[in-house]
Amino acid sequence: MTSADPVAASPEPGRSRAVTDDELRGRIVRAAAELLAQGGREAVTTRAAASRAGVSPPVIFRLFGEKDGLLSAVAEYGYARFTAAKTPLQPTDDPVDDLRAAWSLTVEFGLSNPEFFLLIYSEPHSAAMAEAMRGGAQRMHARIQRAAAAGRL
Repeated sequence: MTSADPVAASPEPGRSRAVTDDELRGRIVRAAAELLAQGGREAVTTRAAASRAGVSPPVIFRLFGEKDGLLSAVAEYGYARFTAAKTPLQPTDDPVDDLRAAWSLTVEFGLSNPEFFLLIYSEPHSAAMAEAMRGGAQRMHARIQRAAAAGRL
């Protein structure tokens, strides 16, 4: 069965239609993200996430493996939210203002989402997450290089 299959391994009781693994993953990740935001990393248990998402705990193990797999998926979700907030940043004529704006968004995200920030920046991650973070670091480095090239560092 692939994640594109229209039928999940065992539909949960009370389901009127089959859901894909991708739909289940999204629902579980959002539920775990809510738990993280409300109670920190300790609140994100497979049982609590399953309950909040309306699935049985074995569904989480099937889709994510152990709790670390779920936390990695939540970190990816949080990082995607963070980078979506930065997308509107377009270069201006002032490289220092551009650097300041990017850094301000980073600090603002961290202050507004402290549990996500801690999870994103302090935990080991999946290969996809590591690649996304490398991309973010490269963008920030490019902003710093642009300010340096203008003689403004």
